[in-house]
Amino acid sequence: MLCVCMLGGVGRSAIVLRVDMDLATPGIQSNLVTTPGSMVTTGLFMELTAPTSLAIYNFSVEFDRNELTFQSRSETPETLTGLSELDTTNGNNISTGRLFRFDGGTFAATGGPTGPFGPVKVGEIVFLASAPTGTGTDIDVTPGRFEPLFDTFFDNPGVEVTNQVTFVGGSVSFVPEPTSMGLVVLGCAMASFGARRRAKAQS
Repeated sequence: MLCVCMLGGVGRSAIVLRVDMDLATPGIQSNLVTTPGSMVTTGLFMELTAPTSLAIYNFSVEFDRNELTFQSRSETPETLTGLSELDTTNGNNISTGRLFRFDGGTFAATGGPTGPFGPVKVGEIVFLASAPTGTGTDIDVTPGRFEPLFDTFFDNPGVEVTNQVTFVGGSVSFVPEPTSMGLVVLGCAMASFGARRRAKAQS
């Protein structure tokens, strides 16, 4: 389980970066219920919620390696800085994976989009749901400032606006596979049948 990295409340932040856990469902979905072994395609969406601009952005993403296995990533637009981008592990916590340096300049043009604007998809990550657990309240994928020297946001005049950004993560929850559910039902039925036989033998 990861923490949600928030630099300010969503209601008062000019820039919000959210994880959409289910791109197949309209709207941004903060939780996905899935089965082990399934592929999970998540989207990263940027939104300007107040009158502001955004020229260049850099952020990283952490994920729960106990539940998700990294497969691939892409960015919209593609890499701006050309810096190395690796699936790597946070040295302080072996259960946490970290994807560095999602960057771009979607809102870069002077006089370009000024908030409110979006949400606009700026990245996509594909995971394998290796062992999803929980009830949907824990956070398994979260963007944030995990590389302070690189993870920054600047507006069109070149002023840093990192303190105006809120990061909102998402979660993946486990649902038993049909075969597993069938075994559970069968086990319950057998236990009930055995109890009835014992009761009948004692009467």
